[in-house]
Formats: sequence, C-alpha cells, structure tokens
Amino acid sequence: MKKQLYAVLISVSAIFSILTATPDIVTDPDRILASALPGSSDTESFSLINAGTSDLSYNAAISYTSKKEGKGGGGPDSYGYEWRDSDAPDGPVYNWIEINTFGTVVTMTDELLSPSIPLGFTFNFYGTDFTSVKVCSNGFLSFTTTTNTALNETIPSASEPNNLLALMWDDLNPAAAGSGFVYYYSDTVNKRFIVEYSGIPHYGSTSLNYAQVILYESGRIVYQYKNVGDVTITSSTVGIKNSTGLVGLQVVKNYSYLKNNLAIQFSAVPKWLSLSSYSGVVPASSNTQINAVCSAAGLDYGTYTADVKISSNDPDQPLKILPVTFIVSDVTSWPDIELNPVSLSESVMPGNSVQDTFGLTNSGDSDLVYSLTTSYEVIPENITVSSNDFNSGLGNWVNSGGISWVWTTNTNNLDGSSYLQALAHTSGGGTKSSIITSAPFDGTSCSQIYLNFYQYAVFTQSSGTVEYTSDGTNWITVYTNNTNIGGWGTPNFQKILLPVISPTMQVRFTGVFTKLSGDMWNIDNVSVSGPEVITLSWLSIDSPVSGTVVPSGVKDILFTCDSSGLAEGVYYAGIKVESNDPDEAIVIIPVEFIVTTGTSLGTPANVLTSVAGSVITISWDTVAGAASYDVYSSDSPYGTFAFLANVSTEQYSFSYTEPRKFYYIIARN
Repeated sequence: MKKQLYAVLISVSAIFSILTATPDIVTDPDRILASALPGSSDTESFSLINAGTSDLSYNAAISYTSKKEGKGGGGPDSYGYEWRDSDAPDGPVYNWIEINTFGTVVTMTDELLSPSIPLGFTFNFYGTDFTSVKVCSNGFLSFTTTTNTALNETIPSASEPNNLLALMWDDLNPAAAGSGFVYYYSDTVNKRFIVEYSGIPHYGSTSLNYAQVILYESGRIVYQYKNVGDVTITSSTVGIKNSTGLVGLQVVKNYSYLKNNLAIQFSAVPKWLSLSSYSGVVPASSNTQINAVCSAAGLDYGTYTADVKISSNDPDQPLKILPVTFIVSDVTSWPDIELNPVSLSESVMPGNSVQDTFGLTNSGDSDLVYSLTTSYEVIPENITVSSNDFNSGLGNWVNSGGISWVWTTNTNNLDGSSYLQALAHTSGGGTKSSIITSAPFDGTSCSQIYLNFYQYAVFTQSSGTVEYTSDGTNWITVYTNNTNIGGWGTPNFQKILLPVISPTMQVRFTGVFTKLSGDMWNIDNVSVSGPEVITLSWLSIDSPVSGTVVPSGVKDILFTCDSSGLAEGVYYAGIKVESNDPDEAIVIIPVEFIVTTGTSLGTPANVLTSVAGSVITISWDTVAGAASYDVYSSDSPYGTFAFLANVSTEQYSFSYTEPRKFYYIIARN
C-alpha cells in the first residue's frame, strides 16, 4: 500500500485556482533568529511569498512577548516599563553610591519643589527626551510638574505630579530639626545622574530616610534605600508615571514593603525590532523580501522575543505569525536546527517492519547538540477492575461491624434495581458501625484508579466514610459525609481518585449510626475503573539517541516502525528532538504508522482533476491488484489527513465548498 500525495495536491490546487482566485501567504523562513553584541545590531531577512492566484495585500505589526511579571517585580505597563527589586533573581544589585561628600546640595525647605537641574545628558522617559529634572522635598522627582504636594496618591492617576519618579512620595520634612540634606551629582564618567535624600525625616517623626534615585543615560532608573524610616515604611508611594498620569507602575502605596538595603529598578525594553516594510501588495506567484532589524542598543544581555503579526487577505490564513528571537550576548554564533522531512509516514503489513531515515541539519554557525526520545499518541480506553451492582446480593463483598449492610429490593430504589442499605439501630449501644468491604482486586492495569458509586444518605446524627487500601493493612480515607445527600431515584454520584495503585487493593464503606436516629445510607453500582495502561514499542531509534551536528552539517537518523503485535489500523507517535538551538530547543516530528492487511501496491498514477459546475472529480490510473481506493483530505499538505471515503472505481467526486483542500489516494487490495 502506498500513498499518492503530491500529484494530487498540485492538480487539486490548480482546479481551485480556476474556480476562485485567492492569495496564499507563505513566509520563508517561518521564524527568525538574530544575535548581536550589546550596543550593536543584526539584520535578518524573510521572504513574504504569495503562492496564490490573486494579489496578496498585507499589513505587519510587531508584538513584543518577552516581558514577564515575577516575584519581586511587576509590569509591564502599556508603554513597556517593568520593575524588579534586588530580591528577584533577575533584579538589580543593591549598591549604595554615597555622594554626600562631593554632591551639590539642593536647597530645601518643607513643601518645596526645586528649579530644574541639568542632568548632563538626554534621558528618555515614556518616549519623551528630557535634559533636566526637578526635586521635591516630599520624596519625588518630576521632569515637568509645578506641584509640591505632600499627599501621596495611587499610581497611575491623572492628578499631578506627572512625569513622576516617586522614590518615597509622602510628607517628608527636610526643614525639621536634625534633618540632613538633599544632594545631586551628574556622573558623566558613568553616564548617570544621582539624587540622594540623606537623613530626611517624615513630617512629625525623628526617624530618618536615606534613599537615592539614579537615572542612567540608557533609560534605566534605579531607586536605592539605605535606611527607611519607621513612618515611611507604611506611608509612602513608590513608582513611576507618564505625562498624563494614566500610564505608570506602582510598586507600593502605604504598605510595609520598603526595607533597608533594597534596590528597585525600572526599565522599558526598547522597541528593538523594526521592519523594512509594514504593508504592501504581493502579486500572485511572486514574493517580496522584508528586512528585520534587531537593535541591541539599550538592551542588557539576555534573550528577547517578539512576534511579527502579518494580517492579509489570504482567506484561510488571515493572520500569519512569524516568531523572532533576539539574543544579546558576547557570543554571536548559534546552532539552527532543521528537520527533513518535518513529518513521517510509514506503512507495512501486520508482523512486518520498515526502516527509514530523516535528516537533522544544522544551518547555524556553531555545533548543534541534540538528543532524541520517542512518545506515543494514544487515547487509552477506560477499563473496570472491580464492580458490584448488587443485583444478586452482596456477591464477594463482606459485612462486618455492629450493623450489617442489607441487600434491598423494595420499591424504593436508587436506579430501578436492588442496592445495599445500612440503617440506624434501635437497640444496644448509643453508636454502632456498619462496614462492607470489597474483595481484593488488581489495579495495576490502569494508569489511574477511580472509585465510582451512587448513594442516598440521611445523616442527621450519623456519618459515612469511604476508605481504600493498597496493601491490605493500611486504610486511607478518601471520602466522608455527615449530611443528607441524594434521594430515591435521584442518587448522588461520586468519582474519587485512589492515589496509590497496587495488585492487592480493596475498598470499604463504613457508616457510624446513632441509636434511634432513623438515619440510613444506601449505596449502589460501585465500581473501580480507570484508563488502561498502554505500553507501545513499535517506534525505535536505531541511530545514537544523542550527538552533535557541526555547522552546515547533516546527520541522517535511522528509525524503525515494527508492526509486531499490532492490529490493522493507524498509529501515531512523535520523535522529540531536544537541542541547544536557542529558539527551537524542542521540536516534535509526528510519525504516522499504517498497519494494513493489503499487499504492497503501486502508486496511483496520472492523477487528474476536472470540473463540472461546482463539482470537482479526481481520477487516476488503475493500480494493478487494487480492489479499492481510500481517499483522504486535509486543510494543509503537511497537516493530518482525515479519511473521506473508500471507492471501488478510479475516481472520486465532491462539491467545491472551500477555497483550498488537499487530497491523497491509497490503493488497497
């Protein structure tokens, strides 16, 4: 049995082009990997291809995806600023820079905003360049505000001060007795500007604050807290906001967060990716080249990701996403994995095997180190390993305790048949137990085990417990109840996971009843079931499962599909390739394995298509020995093909309903 695939795809695509002229967007490559030294850039290009039969109109946009919020940090805001503190793994390092011996004193009184102070460089804040900043006695800086308010507010908010750097915004008093001073220093050598609040108390407090704002020419902002006063710890706002006040990041407001020897960094990842073209028209059967420029200016070492989102008039793919990975590092050479083919399909008769290869290529410029594993795509069936519907009594279940469970078949019922019932006693001690225990069962044929049962309980003064054991000795409680639940004809259903699986398992139900309470517990249709353990081994890797591919090198990987023990059908698995490729560390190669009782036949040849109205007919030459032909279809030539029909003649007709479809034909005997 062999597939005839590509001739069908070409012919059918041609017929659809006649029926409806449509564009077809393709990008080559389908992802971008760039790398650069800090401060430099890398330009990579991709082709935007129109494989269709009418003009392709497109618009491209960039979406940055690498910013994440984590412990000791937050953001990004809508502009792109995010914050990290020195407790976060990727946060700044606290490093106090003392300037009170050489910095310039900012003349301060209570409720004072200083004149603008030159920074010594251009500093970009929320997209606007500034060359000076104002310092307020109340623990904040601003590039533009005229307010000196001591009333700290939530960030963001439209009220002034805006263009705000809130170091510890609240009512501070540098004019108080014993107060220190506020200093600034333009460090041109290290391209930074520092403002230090050195020994400034909160209003009405003698506890002093020592804190700094450091502005770097690169755009990075660092707050440092050498000592935080007792009042300031729980009464201040820390954060930043833009010129309107509507975009910003709040680290904290009036909450115990600040502490001694803490650093907080604010940074906006620059828009490091740009394209040479963001919109245009690509004629049918043509292409255009687009350059993607990745700039490391202002970026720290690390990996940055973005998506180029290309919207177009392609009817079946209106949005095409091109992932971009940009590595800023002193290392600028990387491996780049490519697989050929990207999916595998094999077919044999039962009891036979087939051996084949796929190519693992390194199109990068450093060694590719890889490892291979296999996994199987199966949907396990649910199997039952123990059950009792009590239609014939207790069966092999065993009663114990002071009250016996009774097999009951009266007109009251749970599911229209018999069930087990335990009733509160009317004589004897104040409380008694009613215990019913299952026979041992083996749960190891399931990957997970669940206990299922129906119940109706009246518990006004009584309770019920369900337990299981995996060793015959130690019982583990998995369910308890002491309230009314369920009803006649409307029982309550329970499905409970039994965590430990073993070959010797049991379950038991224990009711604890109070004398003369009138309470009862009814159970029915008890079963233990779960997904079957499936062990498959039809796919094996014959080549070494790990190795290295040199730059521009290719390694052929040998694998075997063995149908021994498999019934006729289609089986699926995957070959997982893990490598040091920075943007494709894991790639899965899907493997389809067809086991058929038919003998090996020729490939359907001379595949043709014809159109009559809205009906397309695919035809092919007779294959010697073929009794029939299976027809499969897919929305993509590399997608999953679904079975459509088995035909006894050398043609298949269907109504045209979609702009594009792909087919292949299998000959059977």
